[in-house]
Amino acid sequence: MKTIALFGYYGVGNLGDEAVVETLVENIKTRCPDAKLYGISLNPDDTRRRHGIEAFPIRRMYFARTGEDTSWWGKLQTVSLIRKITRVISILFVKIPAEILFLIRSYTSLRGIDILVVAGSGGIYDWWYGPWSHPLTHFKWALLAKASGTQMVYMSVGAGPINTKLGKFFLKFALGAARYRSFRDEASRQLVTRIGTRGEHHVYPDMAFGITVKKKELSNAQNTSRLVGINPVPFFHSSWATMLGTSEAKYEGYVNTIAGFIAWLLEGGHRVAFFHSQTGDEFLDADIMKAFHARQGTSSDPRITQYSATTFDVLLKQISGLDIVVASRFHAVLFSYIAHKPVLGISYHQKIDDLMSDFGQTACTVQIEHLALDDLTKRFATLEESISLGNWNISEGILEKYRPALDEQYDRLFGKRSLTM
Repeated sequence: MKTIALFGYYGVGNLGDEAVVETLVENIKTRCPDAKLYGISLNPDDTRRRHGIEAFPIRRMYFARTGEDTSWWGKLQTVSLIRKITRVISILFVKIPAEILFLIRSYTSLRGIDILVVAGSGGIYDWWYGPWSHPLTHFKWALLAKASGTQMVYMSVGAGPINTKLGKFFLKFALGAARYRSFRDEASRQLVTRIGTRGEHHVYPDMAFGITVKKKELSNAQNTSRLVGINPVPFFHSSWATMLGTSEAKYEGYVNTIAGFIAWLLEGGHRVAFFHSQTGDEFLDADIMKAFHARQGTSSDPRITQYSATTFDVLLKQISGLDIVVASRFHAVLFSYIAHKPVLGISYHQKIDDLMSDFGQTACTVQIEHLALDDLTKRFATLEESISLGNWNISEGILEKYRPALDEQYDRLFGKRSLTM
């Protein structure tokens, strides 16, 4: 009986990543019915509940202190020298021992695991808190896999950006330790080749392409009140500022642009629904609505709905009820296309550009760094006109091509489907 562990940065409400794990579990079970599956995630409790498999933490769990420490000890640490001393003591006598204990427990968990699969939410980049976050985590688990005799596999992962020397070192080592590597696009494959990772690098689509949704026919009636889905992203928000160098002014500009766009949609007779593929992004709705009401001089508007989803199935149901989508998150765009929904993509990363291009929708892509209300409304009007004329369509051949390719990869790694399933 094979034992397989699914490694990834899931368990924190990214419903696209959860969909990848869900389809991965399903495809492994149809090929290896007797396989014992485990999860290695950011939230093992969530993984156990959501996917029904035993799970372990991907990294040492720690809790940051919130608020001001008003105790005598907290006040004492405001003194510069004392703060430096306590930091050194914390590292030497708390953090290092805790990390060693975590590595021992992780090694024990890996012993007996045959294959460690790094799923599509692999995090092959160093822009999120630098090399000491995702790259170091990959490096540590690659060492643990070598020590425990576990085979490491990277499946349809995205990569980049990788800019730091240490990040390149950690990721090059981890990828080089894997017996199999595949990437979800050519740009990712080229990037890992440039950082010096040797060996064969395959290109297979994102595993979420394997999801099927019943197609709903588009209405091409003129002047129809359509439900437009808005999927904002916190690209300019302060929570991303450390990584991207954004500013409060840029965030306010983004919020005001989306608020103005919503006002324009409503003036055109449409309705609006916020939706999210990442739980926790809902705070954006409140900020955008605050700007909208300030602009309109209102306090509420029944034509605007705020959706919330904590499961992939609910998210898909929400998307299926939309007529047109304006999205930024990768899987929000992908799931909309799988559901055959027209998308105006507001791109913050090359992966969004590549995805829109794959579906033949480059003309429906705008860059978040250069987002302007006039351009946004013009592109939406063009997209809507193509729908009304019955001319809008996506490159359906992409789905027909990608799904068999994914089956080929699953067969390659886990064997053919079981006829008894």
